[in-house]
Amino acid sequence: MSNDQIKINCFIVSLKLTKSIKDLWILSENGIVVFQHIESEEISSDLFGAMISALNTYAEILSEGGISSFNLKEYQFIVKKKGSLFFIAKTSKKLDAKKIRKELKILAEKFFEMFPEQTFNHWNGGVTSMFSKFKQEFED
Repeated sequence: MSNDQIKINCFIVSLKLTKSIKDLWILSENGIVVFQHIESEEISSDLFGAMISALNTYAEILSEGGISSFNLKEYQFIVKKKGSLFFIAKTSKKLDAKKIRKELKILAEKFFEMFPEQTFNHWNGGVTSMFSKFKQEFED
């Protein structure tokens, strides 16, 4: 199997896998929203980013590694840190967290294929449509 075919297969897998993720946020370490794919804006993305950053800072004080997940009434939030970014998936509590972590890993890898870590060296944190092409990962 060629490298191109592997990439195509990974892309198809990521499209199928994201069906279980209701909402997705990609945040910088200081809580700035880099990308979001949400069904409905129930909470300000800026407030959500600040909350995740604060929770992670607190979690790092209590234990090594920071926050990996948290639950609310109906939903679970799974957090995957890769490089200097947090990938956060909102899913039903009924779904297997291990499966969601695998999906986040694939999405994070795909994101960094599209936007290598160097992309963020000169990024000032301002709102940009530069990352909007990542939204294709969620469309049929």
